[in-house]
Amino acid sequence: MLDSKDRDTIGQATEIFYELLNSCRTIVDEQIPVLIVCNKQDSDMAQRATALETELEKELNDLKRIKAATKDTDKQFVGYMEKLSGMFHFTQLADFVQVCEASVKNNEVDEIVNFIVKRHS
Repeated sequence: MLDSKDRDTIGQATEIFYELLNSCRTIVDEQIPVLIVCNKQDSDMAQRATALETELEKELNDLKRIKAATKDTDKQFVGYMEKLSGMFHFTQLADFVQVCEASVKNNEVDEIVNFIVKRHS
């Protein structure tokens, strides 16, 4: 869950999501559902999910370039992000990764509920 008005959370979310995709083979291979929630949409300063998705893509691609430049050549397991040729886009994972908006404070969680129902019915 991201705080849509706190830009500092983007860097943390980027690193976590990168490691999740790159280190946990099951996420991608088994297409485990992942929901990235852009919370606090009730705030005037909140960024929309589409803007945060674009920013996350940019940050993930920047992190991918940095990791590639400092790659551990002795590493046996090559993760999703390391194998990915070209730029990362959320559309590549659209079957199981979704970015949505919410305001938990205002009980605006329909997209979260819909995601859960769709994946577990």
